[in-house]
Amino acid sequence: MPTLILQVGSALVIWLFSLSAVACSCAAIAFESQIDQAETVMVVRIVRVEDLIAVSGRNVWARSLNEPPPYSATSNYGTRSEFNVTLPLKQTGPLPKALRTGYGGGDCGVFLEPGSNYLILTDSDGAVGLCSLPRKIGFQDGISCQMQAFLAAVGRRVADGSSEVVWPGEVGGTSATAIDKRVSDALKAGRSAFEAGCEVPPVGGPAMQ
Repeated sequence: MPTLILQVGSALVIWLFSLSAVACSCAAIAFESQIDQAETVMVVRIVRVEDLIAVSGRNVWARSLNEPPPYSATSNYGTRSEFNVTLPLKQTGPLPKALRTGYGGGDCGVFLEPGSNYLILTDSDGAVGLCSLPRKIGFQDGISCQMQAFLAAVGRRVADGSSEVVWPGEVGGTSATAIDKRVSDALKAGRSAFEAGCEVPPVGGPAMQ
């Protein structure tokens, strides 16, 4: 009997930890197609992140068969992030009140850092995960000219449904999110990054509701 209990206990532990250890699996959908299908495409700045399990006081494994989907508005699993819209690019449905995601690993959750700016593709539920390809594009008021060019490409895709969108790579070993001199000078002068005179087409869409 002790051997059986040990075997069952070991199997349970392995099963529980495998939930978070298993790799996230996403359908092979091009980034441009995800832009086409998304209800909302926007650049947001994360204001506050709340751990829903910690707030609820529940154990991470205390989930029932009737538990709502992890990213749904009524779920107590994952994190909930408050945000401000920095740049609206597309909105065909209600603007989500918060962004919902998991903890990473098998639940496909992503880390959203307060103060950072992200390009987000989502719907009215605010679900965000590795499969929706959120992109960190800057911190606080700093969005580089290279990232602004990327956002302009996203805006063109929203407008015409055919433009290609390519994620910017490093230039001379410098990350695309690194603040360049034009943006730095604009911020020092009290202007926004989008007023830095970057040589990119205007970006942005109608104001979000």
